Amino acid sequence: MLLDEKLEQELLDHYENRLQPELAPFARNVADTLRNDSTVAREVKPLIVWRMKSPDSLRRKLRDEFGEDSEHDTPLTPETLIENIQDLAGVRVIVHDRTNIDKMLDVLGEQVRQGRWRPFKMKVIDWDKDIRDQREYPLDSWAEREWVKRGTYRSRHITIGDSQFGSIRCEVQFRSVIEEAMFEAHHRLIYRVTQLGEEPAPKVEEMLGPMTEMFSSLDDIVSDCYRWDRERTSEDGT
Repeated sequence: MLLDEKLEQELLDHYENRLQPELAPFARNVADTLRNDSTVAREVKPLIVWRMKSPDSLRRKLRDEFGEDSEHDTPLTPETLIENIQDLAGVRVIVHDRTNIDKMLDVLGEQVRQGRWRPFKMKVIDWDKDIRDQREYPLDSWAEREWVKRGTYRSRHITIGDSQFGSIRCEVQFRSVIEEAMFEAHHRLIYRVTQLGEEPAPKVEEMLGPMTEMFSSLDDIVSDCYRWDRERTSEDGT
């Protein structure tokens, strides 16, 4: 079913009146659980925030993904909205270096193993596999990989839900500080502009790709430095 004005309004009303009151407490709980884990609070010290997608942002995404040129073949109804748009509720986990993403994934995975949360989908956004080596992380065995061109941001997204209520879920995004900076730049300067049907500034497209590549390489070096330091302290017994 393609999007029209009537269906769009039905979806927005359902989101604001029904889904938001259910999803917001769950997203807040996910953020608090990850933030308050003893190992995380003591060693990783991430920045963790949660948010609900704004109605305007949802409207843009619906038009972008389910407009006239949409290739979606899944039914679009108020009841299937949460299945079609996975990030209505979102939690963002930002760590100092990429190696700490492993620890955060372990904390999330433990909640899954205990039966508290249920995984729905995992997406790994990384550069083209012919250029970058594929890296394996916990929970990657069931991940959907999205290989993007070199120079765009990297990220890891896991959609989880409440084990007792299948309609309640949120998307958890894991990024390093540098990856987060590059994501925000790409999102605001390219993605959001194209979503509005406009063309990004030529200079933005010309400069942002090489900048992202440079900063991502730096991110890898910083992560290696943290890893080498941990190996040093482990050998010293400190």
